[in-house]
Amino acid sequence: MAPNTPEKPKAKTEFEKLLDEEKADKARQDAALKKQRGNTSRNKKIGLGAAGVFAAAVLTAVIIYDPFTGAVRFGDGGEDQTGSKAPGTATTVQQPQWYNEPANEFPVQLDDWQKSTLKDSDTEEGKANGDVEKIYNSIETYYTGSLLESYALTLPAESAGFTADPKQELLEDGTMNPAFSYWTKELYVREVGSMLERLINPTFGNWEDDSNNGRITDKSYGALKGLFSKQWLEAHPNSSDLPVFTGGSKTDVNYLPTGQKRWIGEVTNMESEFNYDESIRNYRVSVVADIVYTSWTQDREKVTENATIRLTLVPNQNEYSNGSANHIVIDESQIEVKS
Repeated sequence: MAPNTPEKPKAKTEFEKLLDEEKADKARQDAALKKQRGNTSRNKKIGLGAAGVFAAAVLTAVIIYDPFTGAVRFGDGGEDQTGSKAPGTATTVQQPQWYNEPANEFPVQLDDWQKSTLKDSDTEEGKANGDVEKIYNSIETYYTGSLLESYALTLPAESAGFTADPKQELLEDGTMNPAFSYWTKELYVREVGSMLERLINPTFGNWEDDSNNGRITDKSYGALKGLFSKQWLEAHPNSSDLPVFTGGSKTDVNYLPTGQKRWIGEVTNMESEFNYDESIRNYRVSVVADIVYTSWTQDREKVTENATIRLTLVPNQNEYSNGSANHIVIDESQIEVKS
């Protein structure tokens, strides 16, 4: 019977070699420490610290480099730590590399006007270039054929010769212009469509979406004030009262780092009801819009949340007393998250 041939030992991996070196280094330092028991405890701490630094370096080289994104991450893929940090300053949290690609900037497909910021165009220079008018025309085109337009068909139409221009409310002789209507179909679609888009899209509305804190900043609150009536603003001084979605109910979702636009909403269903209110001598309109919100996670997955926004719309009374040029403003509001 042939003698057993011993198996050839397997070559050690680089990681195993590093561990062996670390163990050998630790053993050498332990032996040295035993000979120096008369030394101060400070020397002992220095020796232990050197071994700890080496072990930490081994573990870091193995587990925190993310080959998918090229970013350096700790543990389970949390915050990106590639940004430099000066002593005494807070760590700069960066987005994953894939998120910074233009195709991934938004979790849903948007038209060009939805990727713009209405406030940035609402300047004297923007008006001179016609940017604001272009955006409103795009909104009207976008919602043509939608439920928003279908409910507005009961209103006088500018295409039929009516106008909502307040400068044309009176004729030259001071009498009422029969072609003037505070509400027209086209104006209603433009303004309510713009209003909804500003509430459900942080980029278009120029407000910051902070899912980790579940609120928006005071600066963001100021960016949306023009959508609301004077009465609403007086009754709701806090940004937490705004009908905007800033975070979901899914506690296990690995959201993107703080400070970035996350949730983008899309209108999936809408109802409007027009009622003439004698107290304001004009319409009071209720709007109920179902919204699906979508966001990226750090794992490059999309998550969704469903919500319903309920608004009561009224004319912007007293010569636009809220400082807004909008004809239509929100007098009551509520957002209800369904999931």
